Amino acid sequence: MSKKKKMKHNGFASNARNSTKGSGKDILNRQAPVKKYLNDVTIENLVGSNDLAKIILNVPIEDVLKNGLKISVLKSDGTEDIEKTKKLLNKLDELDYLEKIMEFMEKVRKFGYAVMYLNAFHNEEKETSDELGEKYHIKGLSVFDKTEIVKIKVENSKLKLNYGEVTELQVKNYSNNGYYNQSVKTEIHPSRVIFSRINEHKRLIGESIFTSLFDRMVILDSTEWSIGQLIYRAVFLIYKTDVNTMDKIKESGGVRDKEEEINASTLAVIGKDDEMQVINSTGGIDPEKYINAVLTILSIHTNIPKQRLAGNTQGTLAGSEEDAKKYAEYLRRYFNKNILPITNNLIDKVLIELKIDQRYKVELPNLLEPTVAEQIDNDLKRVELDTKKLEYLEKALNIVSNNELIEKKDKIAEIIKKLGEEDFDFEALLKELS
Repeated sequence: MSKKKKMKHNGFASNARNSTKGSGKDILNRQAPVKKYLNDVTIENLVGSNDLAKIILNVPIEDVLKNGLKISVLKSDGTEDIEKTKKLLNKLDELDYLEKIMEFMEKVRKFGYAVMYLNAFHNEEKETSDELGEKYHIKGLSVFDKTEIVKIKVENSKLKLNYGEVTELQVKNYSNNGYYNQSVKTEIHPSRVIFSRINEHKRLIGESIFTSLFDRMVILDSTEWSIGQLIYRAVFLIYKTDVNTMDKIKESGGVRDKEEEINASTLAVIGKDDEMQVINSTGGIDPEKYINAVLTILSIHTNIPKQRLAGNTQGTLAGSEEDAKKYAEYLRRYFNKNILPITNNLIDKVLIELKIDQRYKVELPNLLEPTVAEQIDNDLKRVELDTKKLEYLEKALNIVSNNELIEKKDKIAEIIKKLGEEDFDFEALLKELS
């Protein structure tokens, strides 16, 4: 019986053949994403104890609404109906709508869903469980988050026209019985609320943003703790002495008491044969690099620039110009998907109250701050426009003075009235006066 010739493998081939990649021994292969479903208490504690969590929660909302919203009621020809727009904006401001929308979105991001309740007054007596109807006066807006909602049902059938809308709602309400606030369950008709949610799943109405970010928050917390330990242990002392002295140290309280005596703020008196060394254990480690790495990870998962996560102010979209543009694009997408629908819903209900049946437009102002060059250019254009307006006004006054065109005073008044409009044709009106 012939022996089979043994195959020879060089080191590279042998290592490749014996690789554990993809097997049960492969450490990377055993790593799998784990989803942690956080309860409401955990989320509350996280936001309450972690400033970075507050930044992640609130910054996109603050940044997207920092310049407010441009809302216009439109005429049939598509131009703005100034009078109706003013009426609508006055009502919205009366309801403090921007602050309420910010509070609303903060609750939605925090717990996954929330409702905004329209506190409406009716001429006839109605209960909160009654349909809102079309004759009402909205007195205020209140936000109920997940922890304040006792019962909620949302239409899950995509074949229904009201898919994604609330069909049943019960919230906690508090009444004062003379001694303390008592919690009672209150039925609310779905027409009286505006509903919003994020990260909905088949078995969840909505899910907190911190569900997917929790592990990353733990990484940051661990990094901060490690850096603190590194600084605490950065410098330590080594005290060399003989056996007799060591025995005396033990008798007088031990090494721990000696450590308290010999520190950076005391004078150490030691024997001539003793030796004291100061050891620096940091090894040139730069803690800022580790913090920067964690902020990079969080920035990837939240779309928020690192500079903003680190606490830069709301006024500007910080970072490089390219980063600022990307962040502005993310904020615009966030606005269109999450904030615009609830804003439209609120305006629809306010227009019913105001008996305005015209179309309207909601626009998000430019989020990017102009560069220095752009600001100078804008200022120059504004000066040129103001100069032109003064020239036209002077010409109009000269025409009236020279020709005594009293009968055309209405046209003169029209020029003065429209001085604030950039696209007004001054030349055409002056020709008409002449």
